[in-house]
Amino acid sequence: MTISTRLSWTPAQVNLSDQARKALTIVDRVNYNLDYPFSSGCKIFDTCVLPILTYCSEVWGNDVHKVIEDVHVKFCRNQLGVGKRASSAAVRGECGRHKIEAICIMKCIKYWIKILQMPEGCLVKACYNMLVTKSNSGGTNWASKVKDILYRHGYGYVWEAQGLIEMDTFLNQFYQTMLDSEMQLWSNEVAQQSRLSTYIKFKCLFETEVYLSLDLPMWIRRKLSRFRISNHDLEIELGRHNQIPREKRLCKICKDRHLDVIESEIHFVLECEAYAQLRLKYIDERFCGQPLESNFINLFNSKNEEKISNLAFFLHAAFNVREVLLKEKTL
Repeated sequence: MTISTRLSWTPAQVNLSDQARKALTIVDRVNYNLDYPFSSGCKIFDTCVLPILTYCSEVWGNDVHKVIEDVHVKFCRNQLGVGKRASSAAVRGECGRHKIEAICIMKCIKYWIKILQMPEGCLVKACYNMLVTKSNSGGTNWASKVKDILYRHGYGYVWEAQGLIEMDTFLNQFYQTMLDSEMQLWSNEVAQQSRLSTYIKFKCLFETEVYLSLDLPMWIRRKLSRFRISNHDLEIELGRHNQIPREKRLCKICKDRHLDVIESEIHFVLECEAYAQLRLKYIDERFCGQPLESNFINLFNSKNEEKISNLAFFLHAAFNVREVLLKEKTL
């Protein structure tokens, strides 16, 4: 493990993330060639990349650096086939992947429990007792950070007990508390991002989406992923990048028909006349009426595999039609 002259674990985590990225490159290359299922990709990541990222996190896991999670987010983006601009919160939400920080903290807490169970004559236990003494005097060290984590999640009494409680029950409760806390933070993060204003209308639960488990061609699945998290080139998204006022992000196809309509995700899927025939072919008739927003939410919330597949193929075909129509406008 690499540490700095100031005894910081950041260099170690940067080094681990660099090694993990190399392993991830190989995983992505195999995925591209074989196009294996999403669940298999997650198993390969958890087996070949995650152990590198969390190596020795028993000692640095109470202070996880951003570079560790960046590798995980990169994996999720690659699995979904979305770009670098895609929201990391939305990407993890689609994949249903919890932050690696939770794993690192759990390893750190388990190691703390292991130390508490060591005999007093053990060198590691003696070092720990020294850290606790300095922590009680206001110092910042490994023990003080463990203490802060426990108190922050409402388990200060466990720290005060110093091992004199039933630890298995505590670990299960603590892990669930961390996940609940992460879910709340995730919901807040998604709600605060303007680019995800449509996403939060249909994405309510932090879970792996059904379409990722379907037997769809890679490019079809990725088209649905990009659309769901607003990683597309509709005017509603292009206008945001170009700082164009929302009311001026108009559908260029409808504009030729003297209609000033914002080219939003809802307009594209359920309203624009350019895709009417595709809509009849791929989307259930019940989703073509009013109110549009409710139908849109129901459509993207559907757990029906056939409807999800049809929606993915509709998006693929509709974007192809849009590309052709826009090219004709420029000629």
